[in-house]
Amino acid sequence: MKQIKKKGKKIFFYGSLSFFFLFFIFLVLTIYASKYYYSKPTPTKNPLELPENQASPEDLKSVKILYHLNQYEGFENFYCLYTGEKKSDYFLKDLTTKFKQENCTKKCSIIVYDDEEAYRVSDYVDKSKITTKEEIATYQKYYEPYLADHYIALLDQFNTFTDYPIRVGFPPEKFHDKPTVPLSQY
Repeated sequence: MKQIKKKGKKIFFYGSLSFFFLFFIFLVLTIYASKYYYSKPTPTKNPLELPENQASPEDLKSVKILYHLNQYEGFENFYCLYTGEKKSDYFLKDLTTKFKQENCTKKCSIIVYDDEEAYRVSDYVDKSKITTKEEIATYQKYYEPYLADHYIALLDQFNTFTDYPIRVGFPPEKFHDKPTVPLSQY
């Protein structure tokens, strides 16, 4: 490092001062650049726009109307059976939305099952007749897990979509194929 003598005193060369100044400028620019780089939002695609999540006309053909409830003025319900393989939440949302556009003439709700027996169970079991603790326990043990696994989508009149609406709270090991208690009990 070069030193300059000035009236008997040693003074460091101004180069060391310029080094610290340049380092400070570099540090400020690095911080600014990193804030700018990390603050830019990363472009993401809407999951509904991905081809695997869009329902095609062939997919709509795999939806069968089990029951159309049209008894209320200004409102209707569609109970449907979906026999297709795709069951992602985005796909089911697109499927029910397109089904609603094609079939609803009023405000309506779309209820979708993937097993016709699940629709029969939900329609047949009159919950108001289940009164004793044993009947409630039987229903909760055999019917609710079955319905939770096969009631796959709900699109209500406000266009709020829910996939597997009653599955919340059921551990997967509780699901089974068919209720083992006969329906005639209820």
